[in-house]
Parts: sequence; C-alpha cells; structure tokens
Amino acid sequence: MAGAQSDDGKAVLLDVDIGRYIDVSLVDVDVQPKLVRMLCKGRLLQLELFEEVNPDKSNAQRSKTTGHLVITMPKVRPHASAGRSVACCHICMNVVRQGERVCGSY
Repeated sequence: MAGAQSDDGKAVLLDVDIGRYIDVSLVDVDVQPKLVRMLCKGRLLQLELFEEVNPDKSNAQRSKTTGHLVITMPKVRPHASAGRSVACCHICMNVVRQGERVCGSY
C-alpha cells in the first residue's frame, strides 16, 4: 500500500495491492471527504486523510496485470498544503465481522 499526491498536487492517490486473482465483487471502496475505507474479503483498510477530498469525483482503477487498485481522490483545495508528500495520517486494518464496529466510526 502506498499513499501519495498526484504529480500536479491536485489529487490524493492510494495504491493498494489486493492481489491479481481477487474478484472485484469482493472489493468495496467508500470515499468520504476526510476518510477512505476499502473492504476486501472481510478485511478493512481505513485511512484518515490530511486533506479534504471530493468523493463524487473520486475513482478507482484496477490493473489487470498486477492486481493493484489505484484510488484517485481529487482534493477540494489542491494547493492548501503544498509540500506534504504523505497523504494519510491514520491507518486501521482489522478483520470485520458482521455487525462489529471498527475504530469506533464504521
């Protein structure tokens, strides 16, 4: 997993290696203004973002050759924090059971 800004600084990029042979129906991505969650085969990846992103313009693309999932989240204020190279400040990975709360906010 890698988090970074796009080359032009207008988007937050999240690159997650979910594996080449995992069916996309087993992956669920939820982008919110300050948070991104990805649920894959019962495992949760939850990231709190430093900057506010636009969920409606975000997209996810998967590489058929490597299996990586790249989530592109355009920033609401692209130049508000020029110079920050790390996109995420809090990482929570956990196994989710039906009905269980994760990190107190899911």
